[in-house]
Amino acid sequence: MYKYYTSCIFLVIFLFLVGCSGSSESRVTEGRFTTSVGTATFSGLRNNFERIILDRYHYEYEIQRETTTSLYYETRWKERSPFEDEAQRGIEAVRMRIIVEGRPRTRRGEEGGELYSVRFTGEMRVKYIARDDWISSPMTREARNYFRNVTRDLEIELRSGFRGI
Repeated sequence: MYKYYTSCIFLVIFLFLVGCSGSSESRVTEGRFTTSVGTATFSGLRNNFERIILDRYHYEYEIQRETTTSLYYETRWKERSPFEDEAQRGIEAVRMRIIVEGRPRTRRGEEGGELYSVRFTGEMRVKYIARDDWISSPMTREARNYFRNVTRDLEIELRSGFRGI
């Protein structure tokens, strides 16, 4: 009986840990990189989006929507030259955009404001040699690393914002 009980407890703990570990992992689908970057207050998310995404990485706002139930920031498509591994695949042009969404998580009281769970999505479209259309394509290692660097920078800034709260 004790062995059965112990096995059940370990199974529950294992399933809990597996479920938690999957919730913050990056997900890459064709032309899209999505990951959680933590939590932020309303002003913390807006200020850091502007400082990191707009100022440091030189994107421009396309949509800025701030409601009581969500925060949504989307950039315009930005063209860049292909990374080396993209050029090897026959890609001659790349454009990217970034979407950052905040959904209410908890209330911190009047002083701290509401906390938002923040999700980052990087999208990419490519143009192959001898084609005129922009299409979604599997991301190369260098493209994934680019979006990981952007999310890391945003995540660091969001975390540092909570030290003073």
